[in-house]
Amino acid sequence: MKPILPSQLCNTVAIALGSGYRFIAAEAILYCEADGNYTHIHLDDGQRLTTTKSIKQILGILSPDEFVRIHHSYVVNLEHVHRLLVEPEPQVELRNGSRIQVSRRKKKDLLDHYLIL
Repeated sequence: MKPILPSQLCNTVAIALGSGYRFIAAEAILYCEADGNYTHIHLDDGQRLTTTKSIKQILGILSPDEFVRIHHSYVVNLEHVHRLLVEPEPQVELRNGSRIQVSRRKKKDLLDHYLIL
């Protein structure tokens, strides 16, 4: 597989599905969830697409300014993050109300994308 260069990053993502490709705007992605050899891509309209690409491959395609890995199993779109909850376990709450676990080791990676007052 050829590496994807930063200049190749774009705002539209082609997701390989069994019957072809689905083109979606990167901003429509809420988060990506690893599930064994598959990755589930959760969209802002409630749809969930499943691809055979690894979460690492997907993270290599998405803009590092917009997407961050917050857990071994999760990549989140920073535009959809509403808040970070730290007790009892770190979680991000998305604008649609979904909550996703943040690993303690990845919490700093998430916070590095924000100004902390």
